[in-house]
Amino acid sequence: MSSRAAAILGAIFASSCAAFYDKPPTPLADAAWRGDVQAARKLVEGGADINELHGAAMQMAARGGHPIGPHRCGDEPASRPEMIATLLDLGADPNLRDGRTPTPGGSSGWTPLITALHHKQFKSAVVLLEHGADPDIKSDQGISVLDMAEIEGAPPSLLALIKAKSTLER
Repeated sequence: MSSRAAAILGAIFASSCAAFYDKPPTPLADAAWRGDVQAARKLVEGGADINELHGAAMQMAARGGHPIGPHRCGDEPASRPEMIATLLDLGADPNLRDGRTPTPGGSSGWTPLITALHHKQFKSAVVLLEHGADPDIKSDQGISVLDMAEIEGAPPSLLALIKAKSTLER
């Protein structure tokens, strides 16, 4: 992918990724966004649907706790991969697509893996891949997991893992 194409895609993603989840839509999604493993476990044990609202909890966890609103990424907290692993252990589907409506120039149809990569949550992306996240699912706009990883500057080891797990790259 050219640097110009990457810049254009980055601008599109930055302007539209937060519009769908302007705040965590459920208590479980809020706990996942905050990285509160104990609260997430308690909510699921109490009957919360781990995959409710197109997997909102996993989508919020995959953001890495980054502020909601205009796209701003920070570091990946050391505890974030644990949050992702906990949700997966509790039955979260790593391949659910977000519920955003496809729009021209927008971003929709993202899996938690695409979301994690977009937010530079590279260790979380590894956990997702190790727990069955499909690297061949593309966004509604045709952006692949590998495209997103390259756009966001994923480390070579993660790019190699994506390629190894992809049937499209063989």
